[in-house]
Amino acid sequence: MQKMGRYKHESVHVLEVTMVALLFFVVADCHPHNGYWDIIWNNTGPQTTRKRFLGRNFEVIIDNGNQTEISFKRTWNVSQSTEPPLNIDKRFIMLRDTPGFYTYSIVERIEGWPISYIQNLRIVFKLQQDIFHYLAVSDERQRVMPTEVDRENGKVLDYKEAVLLTDPTNPDLKGEVDDKYFYASDNKDGKVYGWISNTNPSLGFWMINPSNEYRTGGPFRQDLTTHIGPTLLNVFVSTHYAGEDLAIKFQHGETWKKVIGPVFVYLNSDAAAKANPSILWNDAKKRGYQFWNKTDYNGNFIIENVIFGTYNLFRQYGLWKQYSVLYPENDLVYNVKTSNFFRDWFFAQVTRNIGNNTYKATTWKIIFSLANVENASNYTLQLALAAAHQAELQVRVNDGKARKPHFTTGYIGGSNAIARHGIHGLYWLYSIGIQGNFLVKGTNTIFLTQTIALTPFQGVMYDYIRFEGPHQ
Repeated sequence: MQKMGRYKHESVHVLEVTMVALLFFVVADCHPHNGYWDIIWNNTGPQTTRKRFLGRNFEVIIDNGNQTEISFKRTWNVSQSTEPPLNIDKRFIMLRDTPGFYTYSIVERIEGWPISYIQNLRIVFKLQQDIFHYLAVSDERQRVMPTEVDRENGKVLDYKEAVLLTDPTNPDLKGEVDDKYFYASDNKDGKVYGWISNTNPSLGFWMINPSNEYRTGGPFRQDLTTHIGPTLLNVFVSTHYAGEDLAIKFQHGETWKKVIGPVFVYLNSDAAAKANPSILWNDAKKRGYQFWNKTDYNGNFIIENVIFGTYNLFRQYGLWKQYSVLYPENDLVYNVKTSNFFRDWFFAQVTRNIGNNTYKATTWKIIFSLANVENASNYTLQLALAAAHQAELQVRVNDGKARKPHFTTGYIGGSNAIARHGIHGLYWLYSIGIQGNFLVKGTNTIFLTQTIALTPFQGVMYDYIRFEGPHQ
């Protein structure tokens, strides 16, 4: 939870609410049973990891033969608290003969409350550390995970979330990097994910999302799903991979109310899953929801030249560092005629590490040829950015040292998609007019300079760059 620099002068509450539940609660006066399992609730309700309680008041809303709905309510007393105001009613529903439970929340602002921003709103389940060690996010991303103790004994890398496992309890994991952003997914892909226990029989604990309508950012919005803890999340509102543009911002006195969810927490078990945990994963992903895969225009896909065996595909930590390895002195130069974008275009225009934790701005060149130039006509450079983080991108045409750029984005972006191993964040599109008298017949060069270089994570990701001739 932080106040962004440009809001320092305002008296603004910045709210990051994590509604946390444990795998098992021990509670008085309520012991619902649905034919599969029991839930025992704590009479104070779930606790958050961020120094506040969200369940001071407890009540059973519905209790009949088919359904039990339990509500934990928290009402803020603005006159007696300096904390950001938000009323939260978190509800749990158990249906008879259903192997799991539903949960949703009703969040509300009352008229007259002060200015505040919601940067993060999510529900989190903290599972038992001693039994849950296997994670499954997708068909490709499944693995035995390290423990929190392994992280504590490891080496913190470029940021606190990334830890090199130097002495893990499982020796097979030594030398790996653990980073919670490895397990982020687009909303459209995060329909089911969870953890599997090492008990006999094994127990699967799954988060299943029926839709993304209650989440901010749309289907291509990325966010966290699971990570060490073992932790299982459902993120409703977040500034991850987007920055402050996706924070919910309220003016003084503004009222607001929203239902977020429901989501289904599904539990399954199978004795055979002890040797093959994917059995529980395959069962969980069949719970009546659609899943998608990308194909070619004919509906086909193929992975070539794979040696026989069983593989897991994971994201690689620290790819931004490779720019300084590939371009230690001179920046990227892309020739439209001779270069291959698969090989010659780096995934992000980042800063260059010149040693001693010092970073340098970078200028990329795009070289292209024009057979003819109409000096009096207008050309257009279409510049689309898949992500930007604390960056300024300047464009110059045929004069890389010109004091004044032809175009600048100004200071943009807070998605942090580069550090979070994302392939996109908040989208930016610029249509840049270029008069013909800036161009020449023959070879031309467009200079792209990312000017801000304080950290290794500042930069932009390009979606596409297109140069258009005069419109007839």
